[in-house]
Amino acid sequence: MAPGDRIEVSVFARPDISKQYRIRTDGTISMHLIGSIQAADLSPAKLETRIEARLGVFFDEPVSTTLEVADWRPVVVSGDVMEPGAIVFRPGTDVRAALAEAGGAIRGLPTGDSGSAMRVQSEVGDLAQYEARLAPLLAERSRLIGETTAGQEPTDGRDPVLAAMEDLVGGEVAAELVAAQALLAERETQQSILEKAARQTQQALAASEADAYGTRQEIIGEQLALTRDELIKQEELLERRISIASKVLDLRQDATSLRSEELEAVGLQAAAEQKRDRAIAGQQLAEATRARDVAVRLTQLEAEITELNARIAQSRVFIENFGGAALLMDAKVRTETYMVYRRTGTGLRRQEVGADMLLHPGDILEVTVATEPLGQ
Repeated sequence: MAPGDRIEVSVFARPDISKQYRIRTDGTISMHLIGSIQAADLSPAKLETRIEARLGVFFDEPVSTTLEVADWRPVVVSGDVMEPGAIVFRPGTDVRAALAEAGGAIRGLPTGDSGSAMRVQSEVGDLAQYEARLAPLLAERSRLIGETTAGQEPTDGRDPVLAAMEDLVGGEVAAELVAAQALLAERETQQSILEKAARQTQQALAASEADAYGTRQEIIGEQLALTRDELIKQEELLERRISIASKVLDLRQDATSLRSEELEAVGLQAAAEQKRDRAIAGQQLAEATRARDVAVRLTQLEAEITELNARIAQSRVFIENFGGAALLMDAKVRTETYMVYRRTGTGLRRQEVGADMLLHPGDILEVTVATEPLGQ
């Protein structure tokens, strides 16, 4: 233990001296009855034994004392880390754990400027998000363009859209995005085929119905013409008193009935033709609506893609200007150096350590990151 540590002492049946004590700068604590006692450079167990011995002078029976460290001095992490500053020390904390508490080492950035490094690291995260958002938009745009150019000859060579997506998110993810868009395109095509077939069936049924009513109209028209001719003859005979009035009356009723049927057939034929025309118009409207929706979505995609490309370009310029160009390289040699500063009885000792090195309370851990492209 050392100055700055806070310990908790519990003495059985003596709440007046059972409390927390901060180790003072001279390495001692001051307790009721026993006064000042050295605590620095002792383990908790040794200090507990000394307190029991000092208290035993004042009591006839042995004193039961327990001692725990309530708060250790913090470990300070500095240098090329995301969140430099003090972290809580816990027994067993090593360099790797302290580095994780400080947010990890900053990748590929110059030392000595943690503020700029953090800004660059944040911008790198934004850049990754922009690129991840851009890839599926490119895949969707490619699918919609393919829909509008269906039937045209395919271009030779590597698909430039797929190449751009692979550069953004890697070949495996790009292939998954393309496969997902292809599946969506297949489902939309199947749905379109089914809807078109249904409308064509409606058109065919309506056309057949119109033809049937047209044929019926012709038959009724022929029957009506014959009935009218016969009616004229019978009316002439009736005037000459050769025909009877009841027969003329029956022919007149037949003519009226046939005329009604003819008018009904005309109306039904017109209705069937309207149904056929609506089915044709529905198909044309569906195709026009789909073409419009695709055009609108393509316009939206172009705007989003343009905006993301602009943000990606700005992020890359920002990263390069602030010394993070190494983060944009695919291949890097990266080294991390850990230096521990520890106070001892003779002063401050400096030592380069590994990631598994156990830290002590009050240690200062300095992290240095060096990044160079391969081949340099």
